[in-house]
Amino acid sequence: MHRDSPRGPYGRWDLELVSVRPARLTPIARATAEAAFELFAVPGAIHDDLRPEILTITADSMSLQFQWKQNPVRFAVTRALPQAEDDLRSPADSPRAWVGYSAMDWCEDLSTGWTRWGRGRRRNGVIQLGRRTTERTNGLYGHGGRRSIEPDADGNVHVQHGSGLAMDTVTTYPGERFISCIYELRAPDDRHSHPLYVAHAVTVWTADPGIASLEIIDALPGVPEHSVRRAVLHAIHDAADDGAYKIVTNLDASLLADMGFVNHAHGQRVLDVLAMP
Repeated sequence: MHRDSPRGPYGRWDLELVSVRPARLTPIARATAEAAFELFAVPGAIHDDLRPEILTITADSMSLQFQWKQNPVRFAVTRALPQAEDDLRSPADSPRAWVGYSAMDWCEDLSTGWTRWGRGRRRNGVIQLGRRTTERTNGLYGHGGRRSIEPDADGNVHVQHGSGLAMDTVTTYPGERFISCIYELRAPDDRHSHPLYVAHAVTVWTADPGIASLEIIDALPGVPEHSVRRAVLHAIHDAADDGAYKIVTNLDASLLADMGFVNHAHGQRVLDVLAMP
């Protein structure tokens, strides 16, 4: 099996191939592996934010190790290789089509938060992404997304917050330090009302390169912990996706320990992105 990444009109990634001997692969498995190596080395073939690194082929599976955005963590996804014609069904009825549909499946999952909600298992420093977990919910609370806060004329970002989401406090950050404000929503009591803003979590850059800070966690009284936890999870993943390898905080929310934050000698809590759950 060849090892040189294909060259095309959009360039190529330096994708490394680790493979069993071709003689151990069935003709269909080998053709599929060849098609995967050819496609995955093309930038954007799976997702614009995915940078493939190593394609590992065994007798019955393929595993792609990759980086996601600027996240320092390495991720990997694995899929069983088709072994015979009977394993190829329309519309993925050829090795090349099967690989194309695999790429589309992975693109959809990654676009909807697979690196955050997938059931991951860390192996040799690489997070193996499995099937997506079902979000714990009571049907009322859901992920809202990123709160859009426009900088002022001086480039500063003003974040309203306060205990119990009182919004009676404003904290100002330089725009270049602000990473994101993630919020949670509660379903309205009737179909004529708008969803209620119930929690948020804010991350910003510190003065130290590669180190972000979890600055704010606020929630309305009675908001379940899993909803607040979800806001924090997306906030720290936003920081990691922007390139943070460490996240610090002076907050003392009990849920932070379960999310991988440990007490530091200087009184802060610290999350090592490369080791977080």
